[in-house]
Amino acid sequence: MAIALSRRALLAGAGYAAAAGALGTRLVSLAEAQESGQQAVAPSLCLTMVFPNVPKARFRDDRYVKKHMPLLRKIYGDSVGRIELRTAQASLPGLPPASVIATTHLWINDVRGFSQALGANSKDINADLDALAKGPRLVQVDRIVASKGDPLNDVGVGSEVFSTFYKVPE
Repeated sequence: MAIALSRRALLAGAGYAAAAGALGTRLVSLAEAQESGQQAVAPSLCLTMVFPNVPKARFRDDRYVKKHMPLLRKIYGDSVGRIELRTAQASLPGLPPASVIATTHLWINDVRGFSQALGANSKDINADLDALAKGPRLVQVDRIVASKGDPLNDVGVGSEVFSTFYKVPE
């Protein structure tokens, strides 16, 4: 059975794979620096993926929860301690519409293990993301500097979370 791929889809797939490879390489460098003693404390890292609310964008949270989260758990194993999905709720009257339709967070326990799993499985991860989301994805790795409040395992599904995203000035 032949599958027709558009040039755009092919380039997007190549871009996602290259980005995952570059991210994996950077994270491996971080793990090596930590192991060599250049960093005394293990970094607390969180991979954040943001799905902006742009025209024709969509995000299927049901598919993310039922198919993508189990895929990530299988691929990353114990290298990820927590996987979160946050979706925008309807705006209150008088407020602008949400600028983000969904945000995911992967709390990284083992940088080297995470990097290796990402590099080996980026094609499968991106193919599954393409099936559940349309539109751009913004990815960054955050260093957790401070936290206060209930431990992460005490924040349950259905909890309300206030998030603020700032655009980078041009």
